[in-house]
Amino acid sequence: MKTIVKWVLLLAIALPACISDAGGKGKIRVWGELKGVQRDSVYIYRILGNEMVPLASAAHKEGKFDFQVEVPGTGLYFLGLDPTYGTLVLLGEEEEVEIQGEANMINNAKVISPQNQEVKQFTDQAFMRNNQMQNLNQQLYYAKQMSPDKVASLEAEISAQTNNNLSWLDSVSKGKGFSAKMAPFFMYRPFTGEVTKKYKDEIEHYKEEHLNFLNFNDPSMPYIPYFTANVSQYFEALAGNSVPTEEIVRKYTELLAKIDNSKKANLEIFNIAALTGLSSGNPLPPNPDAFLKVFEIYSKNNPQDSRLASWKQKTDILLAEKKRASAFSEGAVAPDFKLPTPEGGTLALSDLRGKIVLLDFWASWCGPCRMENPNVVKMYAQYKDKGFEVLGVSLDKEKAAWLQAIRQDGLTWKHVSDLKYWQCEAARMYNVTGIPMTFLIGKDGTIIGKNLRGPALEAKLKELFN
Repeated sequence: MKTIVKWVLLLAIALPACISDAGGKGKIRVWGELKGVQRDSVYIYRILGNEMVPLASAAHKEGKFDFQVEVPGTGLYFLGLDPTYGTLVLLGEEEEVEIQGEANMINNAKVISPQNQEVKQFTDQAFMRNNQMQNLNQQLYYAKQMSPDKVASLEAEISAQTNNNLSWLDSVSKGKGFSAKMAPFFMYRPFTGEVTKKYKDEIEHYKEEHLNFLNFNDPSMPYIPYFTANVSQYFEALAGNSVPTEEIVRKYTELLAKIDNSKKANLEIFNIAALTGLSSGNPLPPNPDAFLKVFEIYSKNNPQDSRLASWKQKTDILLAEKKRASAFSEGAVAPDFKLPTPEGGTLALSDLRGKIVLLDFWASWCGPCRMENPNVVKMYAQYKDKGFEVLGVSLDKEKAAWLQAIRQDGLTWKHVSDLKYWQCEAARMYNVTGIPMTFLIGKDGTIIGKNLRGPALEAKLKELFN
């Protein structure tokens, strides 16, 4: 689960003609020099979700540039040579900002203005503290596995560091600089100490508290990329950690209700971030239903939004995939396929007709798959002579790793793989987006169970064979 915010440029868009938003903070002079620049112009972009919207541009002379930009609100913007290469700049607080640096290291360019220097000092300190906490939490994780005697002292150290960080952030948030608006993005408490008594697990804590420190109505929120990143990663994490659809939708509507209807820019950026997070996944989001339901609410509330068409394309793809997935519901005939065996031959699923077959999508690199293997070994030994078979379909890329895992885990059943990773023919056919994934197939070739593991698999096999 992602609990530390890391801002990343997700998408670069084509550059339209130079534009300027009306009703902003007035003209701001942005000038300076980027030595060794090879491009024709320097650009200022607004970061809108995962899009980079150009606000202004200026040609340079031997790396020197000087232009006026009007920004829609005070916040962090992106100064760069294109939408993927540049540096964050605070605009809106001061009449002018100077940039000095090397074009091939623009991300390290000096942004010279009192407010920008104040923001840089804060972010340097904040990320240094975050790295310290990450290191302590990693130590705690390994201590719980291998050195239980160190757990108490590490938890005490984490608690002390957390309180120190929160005290520092609280003092910053009461200040007058722009850092006061950024401090809340770093206030989320780790799942340790007293917090563990309040929530059943880390994801429950994350779901209920991660965004609590943010002021959703602050006019600067639409212009701070950390807000977009936090909201997007929040919904992506909920979907990716099996939070039920109704809970995700509840949190969406609960957070949406925090934003005053007059704050149009805040509503816009929140919705963009939420939909971006819920639509994230490869190849599909982990909870398509949550995305579809949130999109339904969004489209009903924003019927004139120009982005609806592009989001609608995503919903159409998801609905088509859901329809295709219905072919794998219980009672449907399991689609047949044929793949190579470790011995160099081929084996089709239909070759096992007449047996109860556990179709197991797994891989040598998949930790949860390897953890489940001992249970399947036990079930296979118990029922193989009664007509039970396992067909392991590996999503490995390297044959040696695949065969080594088979030997190490004692997997004596049937195995196939085309060694195409997530592009595995059978995995694509069965809409496999995460592993382990299993299908229990009856003697007549119909699906009689899905994703049965541990006690659930044991109970089902006992029902079928005893």
